[in-house]
Amino acid sequence: MIRKALLSVMLICAVNVGAETFNYRFNSIRLADALSKIADDHPDIDINFIYDELDNYMVTAQIHTDDIHTALRQVASLHPVTYREGNNGPRLLYKTYRRLYPDVSVTGNIGNTSMSAGFNSHIKRPTFYQLRNGCEYFNRYETTEGNPLLLPTYTYGVYYTFQYSGLTTDINYSIIKNYITEQSIIQSDNPLKLLSRPVNMPEYTALQFNLSYNRKVGLWHPYLSAGLTKTFYNIRVADNMPRRSSLPYMDFKITNYLAFAGNTVYVDLYYNPPGNYCESRNASFFKIDAGLYRRFLNNSLYVSLQATNITGQKSRDRVYYDCSILDNTSFRDDRTVCVVVRYSFRHTGKYRGEPSAQDEIDRMK
Repeated sequence: MIRKALLSVMLICAVNVGAETFNYRFNSIRLADALSKIADDHPDIDINFIYDELDNYMVTAQIHTDDIHTALRQVASLHPVTYREGNNGPRLLYKTYRRLYPDVSVTGNIGNTSMSAGFNSHIKRPTFYQLRNGCEYFNRYETTEGNPLLLPTYTYGVYYTFQYSGLTTDINYSIIKNYITEQSIIQSDNPLKLLSRPVNMPEYTALQFNLSYNRKVGLWHPYLSAGLTKTFYNIRVADNMPRRSSLPYMDFKITNYLAFAGNTVYVDLYYNPPGNYCESRNASFFKIDAGLYRRFLNNSLYVSLQATNITGQKSRDRVYYDCSILDNTSFRDDRTVCVVVRYSFRHTGKYRGEPSAQDEIDRMK
């Protein structure tokens, strides 16, 4: 007899399989049925499980992996499961302290031109908030929960950078594995109630192009930057849901400084046209920041007048999930006008002591 408070499922898995893909999409089915489906499709894998009253444990998961251990963890989801591999007893999964994250680059100069190319990789682990094992109730329509079984996100990328005078251009191509995104689940018996939780997406790729340029012309010093990001991110949506366009995400920024008679005036312009980034489609957005500042008393006193988002624009985006689309509009009016006064006290002319490292400095003489 298995005590439900401690154990609901025990998996005894003997793995005897090579590189094989486990590609499943479960939508609110019983945990026992999901395990049976995997066992029937892969007879080379011996999965034995003992269960007690699993009818109330439902599974919603999208699985695409070549590792049976990963597949079983994603199927088990948040349910209490003890997992054993053969007769070896419990084992620690996904130890990554032996994993390497190389970062290799080559740089060369030809006259005033500088170029570099390289490969890099890094890991991004889930936050403690994403790994929480509880639910949060926002209102009668929306509930969110964590996912203790999230895997780290691994990014591998190649890049090329070109610099000439005030011009800098770089191109990046990245492969992102186990990308963490939100999954929305709408209950069939209550279609107005939405449950969201973080999940891992198997893989997507991204191509990014950035350009920046700055050059001083008399009193005017402009800075120009532009970026283009194309994410090859697959979203499966229902037949009755609108499809996304294929537009990449672009953003532009121009910062203008004008210095005269000890005063500096700046105007920042931000703009992005409609475009897609991963599971989001961002609407067009335009913002203007401006200000004036000056320093007095041998640069000790700083006074500025700053205004942000003068036109009062609000960001808007549409997020695509498996079974829903959420439109978000910023509800805050973040326009501000402020005066900043800052004075820096300088003690260098009054200090008569010695630095804390003086003993070490004397020892090296």
